[in-house]
Amino acid sequence: MTLPVRHALQFLQDLLQPDLPSSVMGALAVAPVSAREKLEYRHRVRYARMFTHIPVNWRRFYRLLRSRGHSRRAALLELIELIRMEWDLPARWQVPCRLVFKGVERLIHLVRGMV
Repeated sequence: MTLPVRHALQFLQDLLQPDLPSSVMGALAVAPVSAREKLEYRHRVRYARMFTHIPVNWRRFYRLLRSRGHSRRAALLELIELIRMEWDLPARWQVPCRLVFKGVERLIHLVRGMV
């Protein structure tokens, strides 16, 4: 939570110039940030990347289900099920196919934008 709060407050301070205590910004600037949080935050803020939500969701699912005693395989199956429901697909096996299709669509869109 440190990085999103730090950057959100900095954005608001730059945009609106509210009276934020300097101690708050100072504390956020020196607050420790784990490598995992940096990785998740980097995935969240990337622009025009394929499937950036999947690694973030995978980490969330994995942590949550591991804390409940589930295996990595069970967490992956749960994530696939979530994606299946979100995309309104009738079967789990269609998720990888749809991922490839969405990836190709995104690449075509990106390439057309470069031309």
